[in-house]
Amino acid sequence: MRRIDELHLKHPFYGSRLPSVTLRNEGRDVNRKRVQRLMRL
Repeated sequence: MRRIDELHLKHPFYGSRLPSVTLRNEGRDVNRKRVQRLMRL
């Protein structure tokens, strides 16, 4: 959740697709729907 916040503050125009790709490249096991749900919080 904290990493999603960091990515969203750095790139607010990303949406949910690019943060999910970025997190997967960092080795975290997330999909786009989970990122969407966490971003709504």
